[in-house]
Amino acid sequence: PYDWLPGEECRRFTIFGDCIVCAKWQNESLISGVDVVKIVLALYRLHHEGAYPYDRKKFAEGITCDLRNLKRSCRLYIDRGT
Repeated sequence: PYDWLPGEECRRFTIFGDCIVCAKWQNESLISGVDVVKIVLALYRLHHEGAYPYDRKKFAEGITCDLRNLKRSCRLYIDRGT
């Protein structure tokens, strides 16, 4: 979100019942890799009229793999986590 309120640190959105959290970090909007998977899955469901991918685990693994292969830039932060 570009319209952060003073003192606001995060926002929650609900997509198909899944909670997505967008956090403010270094004056940028940040979402986790898990939330990226939820968003892509929601877009898949919208495109395919509510259907789920045949193998959700492989679908999520593919997205995660793609995220790992992204090149770092001034607008992209990749953290391996713990």
